[in-house]
Order: sequence, then structure tokens, then C-alpha cells
Amino acid sequence: GGAEMQGMPDLQGHIEETRRLCGSLTHMLHKDAQCVHMAFHHTSGVDVGKSNRSTVGIMLSGTRIDSILPGGPAQGSQVNKGHMIIAVDDQAATSENVSTLLVGNDDPGVDVILTIKNSAGSEMDVHITRMATAKIADRRRIFDLFAAIKDRVLKKTDRRESGGWFGSTD
Repeated sequence: GGAEMQGMPDLQGHIEETRRLCGSLTHMLHKDAQCVHMAFHHTSGVDVGKSNRSTVGIMLSGTRIDSILPGGPAQGSQVNKGHMIIAVDDQAATSENVSTLLVGNDDPGVDVILTIKNSAGSEMDVHITRMATAKIADRRRIFDLFAAIKDRVLKKTDRRESGGWFGSTD
């Protein structure tokens, strides 16, 4: 019964609210499908070189990898945040040319070989296939929506907010 549940969060209520939110997000995804490409280009600072057709899914600061775009070609590869790109397709990489080298011919499906140096100083070659920017935009949008769900659930749980998912003023 209810006596042993005192002091415990209302898990059933959270489950029902999560189901409602997922249904709303599914509807939003379908509705937004045609806007995803534009939103991605205007809000994400897309990857190196402001490529319009393809991406390797890496954000840089000079030749240092700042982040890996979720769902992008570099995710799941041996490339990690903090690694340095020292060459692209056997051409030495500098802060001035690395973006141009990574964009290359800007064709999705074309392989690129990154020579990277990890934090221990070891060098390795990593093969990455450029992906259509629109494809990563779709994946990024889904990732962002689920990250937003997680943040809202955590805020609601932490603050014990009242009101609906979309009615809060935080």
C-alpha cells in the first residue's frame, strides 16, 4: 500500500508525464522535420569550415578537438576531445588550414584520414567518412530533444516543481 511509499517520489506520475512528453516530442519531430536542416545551420555553429554538404562531426579550437558532434561520423571513432589534429590526408594541419583540409571536396561518403596526437603524445591515423550535413542535423536534433527531456526531468525531480512540463517558468 501507500504507507510504505510515503517520502518516495511519485514514480507513476513521473512515468505518465514522461510518456506524455515523449508523445509530444514525437509530434514535434514530425512537425519540425522540414526545419531541422535550417535550424542546425543557424544554431549549432556547424562543424569546421562551415561546410554546407558534408561534415566529419568535429568542433575545433585551432587544431585541438573541442567536441565531437553527437551522431556524427567522428563519434565512436578513436578521435576524442582534447586530441590534436596534426595532419589530414597526409597534409600537415595548422590552425589556419585545418578547416579547409577537413572540408576537402565537401562530398558526403568520401573518406578522410586524420592523423591525431592523443594526450599521451601517441600519434595514430583515424579513418572517418564524411556524412551529409542534413543527416547529422536530424541526429543532432533528436539528441538535443532527449537532452532537454533529461534536463526537465532532473529539474522537476530536484525542485519538486508544480504545473505541467510546458507551463513552468524556469
